Amino acid sequence: MKRKNALIGRSMKVVMAQTLSGGEQQMLAIGRALMMQPKVPILDEPTLGLAPVILELLSKALEKLRQTTPITVLLGEQNVTFALPHTDRVYVLEYARIVWEGDPGRFAAERVSESLRVLVCVTCLT
Repeated sequence: MKRKNALIGRSMKVVMAQTLSGGEQQMLAIGRALMMQPKVPILDEPTLGLAPVILELLSKALEKLRQTTPITVLLGEQNVTFALPHTDRVYVLEYARIVWEGDPGRFAAERVSESLRVLVCVTCLT
């Protein structure tokens, strides 16, 4: 039996979650969370420990989500290269305080990332 994976657009056999790769498990976790129809899903460092090829799949999945759903996502991420293309607003936290905020273009121009502790990105998918 096959099911269509809407986020990455490929067919997969129904398999046990523990047999999936780290990236596939991460996408499964995001998909399961989205099935609950949260008002504001929170993704806490979804790229942590993932291989570059899986980062590309996750990036494409987030872009497809952005194009097809009317929700806002709160993305907590230290991988600036991954996060900025999926971001409408950036907040930099240092020791639980906002030390910088602005749009992604300004963030990149000011090279804020040199002292980065935690990057919180708000992606408005509406």
